[in-house]
Amino acid sequence: MPDRNISNKIKFKKYTDLAKLKNDDAVVLMRALQSILKDAWGEFPQNFIGDHILKNARTLIMAMLGDEYIGFCALSHKNILNKNIRYIEFLVIKNKYQNSRLGSKLLYLILRKPLIKSFFNIPPSSLEIMFITPNIRVLAGMSKFCSFIYPNPYLVDVNGKIQPADDTTFEMAKELIRASDNPKRIINREGLVLEGSYRNTPWLIYKDKNIPWHSNDKINKFAMRYLGYGSGADKEFIVRTKIALSSLIKYLFKKFD
Repeated sequence: MPDRNISNKIKFKKYTDLAKLKNDDAVVLMRALQSILKDAWGEFPQNFIGDHILKNARTLIMAMLGDEYIGFCALSHKNILNKNIRYIEFLVIKNKYQNSRLGSKLLYLILRKPLIKSFFNIPPSSLEIMFITPNIRVLAGMSKFCSFIYPNPYLVDVNGKIQPADDTTFEMAKELIRASDNPKRIINREGLVLEGSYRNTPWLIYKDKNIPWHSNDKINKFAMRYLGYGSGADKEFIVRTKIALSSLIKYLFKKFD
């Protein structure tokens, strides 16, 4: 169990113009990102980090404890079906510091500014966010504070199934994948389950020892049903969500299981 008191010692560094980084600074940042990803998940191709974070991300926040980079969150902007979408490219924490509330802090910091802007719209509006994740704990955590989220693992029927995605959400998911660097992946409407992301990087598929099981068995059954947890399936969720500023603040201070 990580020390929850480390939050007062963590410093955050924000980048908003990654394309203008000097070459030496970009190399240092790339190594830091790779070290966090490798510790928390696995080895990513070098060009993947460059393309999906240094080139695509509009905002990047790095978390540091002393001289060690321990986590980061990267956010990009996308126009999907004429909607202005914030897309979470990555939210990653080193294993040692997971469950220390660092993830909620990073998410709060990276969404705070656009949420404040949306709050002062007339009328005030929620922020639309999309992301792709194989991590059921991330999905379950966000499901507790969003005004809308699909898929929601807490909204299963008596048979453990979830209703298929609504038309708009399904079309947005298809458009997101069509515009990606791997556009031929399969999307299942029930659960918005995406298949085939890790054909070239099979070592990133969760194995028994690193499956992010949840403390709630109901959530784990949801993950086993839709993501094939424990079977080595190449599956993850496409997630669409709406968040209000008040919800994000509650999330930051809420105790999660």
